[in-house]
Amino acid sequence: MSPVGTFKPPKKPDPVAIWWKGLPRETRTAILSTAGCLAATALIVWFAILPARAARRELAAANAEVTEKLEGIHRDASRTQKLEEETEALAADVSNRCERLVLDPLVNSLSEAAAAKLRPLAARHGVVFTVPAMEQTKLPIADPGAPPPAPPAGARYFARQPVVFRATAGWWNLLDFLADTAEQHPAATLVALSVVPRPDSPDAHDVSFTLEWPVESERPAKKGAAR
Repeated sequence: MSPVGTFKPPKKPDPVAIWWKGLPRETRTAILSTAGCLAATALIVWFAILPARAARRELAAANAEVTEKLEGIHRDASRTQKLEEETEALAADVSNRCERLVLDPLVNSLSEAAAAKLRPLAARHGVVFTVPAMEQTKLPIADPGAPPPAPPAGARYFARQPVVFRATAGWWNLLDFLADTAEQHPAATLVALSVVPRPDSPDAHDVSFTLEWPVESERPAKKGAAR
């Protein structure tokens, strides 16, 4: 029995190959040269773009970093401005508090100024002043034996101004009155207190107390200057 052979259909001619072979040799050479030039140009352009793209990425990263820093600076500036405003407000409040601490004359009377500060508290706690407040001799705050330092420009000098008050009050009312006085007028210092019971009224006592308040004073004289 003879072997059966396989049948292979003939290949169809490739029209592109036929077209290519039909071109003149010079044309094919020109086409190949043009294609090579285009490929080389594309590679050159690609490799030329790569550094530009890398630089663009670096520029974008640097821009993002600068933007973040600017935002941080803006936030810091906002916080700084807020802190400056708070500091100015605190400084103004401290200045006002310091001005309130000093006993300023009221119609040329320091005793009347002190009494005016205490009357609202006295009325609240049932403390009744019986006689007008009396000033005593001012006392220097610095040691009079020590030579005063050289004064800075615009220096202010202060002294202690004792003011004596006499009133009638119950014991617990007096304690509440003195506690509120210490809270609302921290510059005032209680330096003397006398409580005498009244035989006709066990709930009310004759009270005498002395408060020292800081007041502006003249600059203390140097030791041995006045002779």
